[in-house]
Amino acid sequence: MDRQRIDYVPFSQSWEQEPETLKVWMTQRTRWARGNNYAIMKIVRNFYKSKDKWRTFENLFMLATSYCFLMAIVVSQVVLLMSFCGLNHISHNTGWIIGFWQFSALFYFLQIWFSLSQAKEAQPGNLLVGLLMYFFYGYLWMAAITRALYLDVVVRKERIWDKTARFETELEVGDREG
Repeated sequence: MDRQRIDYVPFSQSWEQEPETLKVWMTQRTRWARGNNYAIMKIVRNFYKSKDKWRTFENLFMLATSYCFLMAIVVSQVVLLMSFCGLNHISHNTGWIIGFWQFSALFYFLQIWFSLSQAKEAQPGNLLVGLLMYFFYGYLWMAAITRALYLDVVVRKERIWDKTARFETELEVGDREG
């Protein structure tokens, strides 16, 4: 079996510039989600050709995690609305939905905890921010994923590179003056 070695550099750093507006953020994250959709479809189409089915399945599962979370949110919100509308006879047998939502939320929190642990930043304040992100940042991501699904599945829009709008930094302005 031909194996390749991948080196791990635990202290690498990269600098990034976060989008300044929600519109720019949504455009960037939609592009990322569409890339995720592309990767999922490529894996699904070539699954039978894969020599390492377990690794291929593992990659597919990792890429599909956001869709599990999206489905859990949508279904739980529908059940909640059904309950508000008095449709309890339909929504009373939803233990599996609650379990699915709990699994998705737990998986999300474990990812946050693992990432913070790897960076040696698993402090209570950072964990609290991670929990708050679930209700705000996580739901914004679900909007971007839904938008990407709409563009890829319903509209079948061609994939093009949407360059993320950037803003000038003090460093860039200083470089031009000197």
